[in-house]
Amino acid sequence: MKALGLNWQIGSNYGWGTYGMELALHLFRRGGPRTVLLQGAADFRTDELQFARLDYMVRSSAKAVAGDRQWFDLYRPGNGLVVAHALGNNAEPAFAPNRVAVAADREVALTFIENTACSEAARRRFASFPLVVAGSDWCRDMLAGLGAANPVSCIQGIDPSVFHPAPRRGDFRDRFVIFSGGKLEYRKGQDIVLAAVRAFRSRHPEALLVTVWGNVWKQSRGIAQFRHSPHVAGPPPVSPEKGIDWLSWMRELGVALNDITMFGFFTHDRLPLLMREADVALFPNRAEGGTNLVAMEAMACGVPTILSANTGHLDIIADGACIPLRSQRPVAADEPGLGTEGWGESDVDEIVEALERVWQDREAARAIGAAGAAHMARFTWAAQLDKLMGLIEGQA
Repeated sequence: MKALGLNWQIGSNYGWGTYGMELALHLFRRGGPRTVLLQGAADFRTDELQFARLDYMVRSSAKAVAGDRQWFDLYRPGNGLVVAHALGNNAEPAFAPNRVAVAADREVALTFIENTACSEAARRRFASFPLVVAGSDWCRDMLAGLGAANPVSCIQGIDPSVFHPAPRRGDFRDRFVIFSGGKLEYRKGQDIVLAAVRAFRSRHPEALLVTVWGNVWKQSRGIAQFRHSPHVAGPPPVSPEKGIDWLSWMRELGVALNDITMFGFFTHDRLPLLMREADVALFPNRAEGGTNLVAMEAMACGVPTILSANTGHLDIIADGACIPLRSQRPVAADEPGLGTEGWGESDVDEIVEALERVWQDREAARAIGAAGAAHMARFTWAAQLDKLMGLIEGQA
């Protein structure tokens, strides 16, 4: 294997984009195989050194795809090109807007799926790959049930040079800070967060919810699915001109502006500066096809983290390293094409008691945070991507 083609766009403000960036940079650092970015890049923001390396890959890959002989000869049939495809729900290609024809010696699939409903055509597509790498054990098991021939799991990683315990700056003074991150959509459970924080604030008015909930896909199905929520009347108002009307949604939910500090997006390598200001992180997600990278990063920063014990979260829950939400009710959503088998609805009262536990015993909470950081130290990008490459190269 001389080259690995990534058939999705890399970028820095969405999960697949981060995955691609980290994989491309990892292969550069370890000296190969060469990376060709078949779909180029969306916007990516990183430090100057990594930007220069990624920019070179983007430009050289564009030449390869365009047929420049200096580059394209590396990717002729029989010359060692493996292409990795990013597949989402129903085996749909993720972040691959362009049809690119290359003669790959082998094709593999990487996938994160949450929707358990799957068409026959999608089942055949999953079954067509000699290797399908899932982002969690739950996702792997689901793929096996859908007919994938050889599903295996390999979870994502964290960058310990960025996401690690460190002193706070003290930006929120005397507030009890609850961090919540992840793009706004029903399966991420922001409605559950708001219901729990509203109840917790009735006991502790100094509580402050700090969120990074940006979603560039404002007309997405995931936002519309808040109509299934037992906690809110429906999704937030969205308009093409103004985007998500957060203020109206907050007022409807009885959340005052003093209760919450909201960010749409936060530069990824600066995100730990915000995370480390938190007393606790909260992720009552209904479903994760992967392990929830933002939750992994919060744990890596040493923040005591509350996690719903369902789907991909189960791969990062460990005794004493987080606070699991064990009460998980089935999620029913009467919507054609949406399968929620295995999803979990967290209990608001259990969340409030978990927050209370952190509030009451800060020393014990710090111990949980330290254990979480130690646990995440096992899952660095370098370790996880070496495992991924071993799977792709047939060495594991």
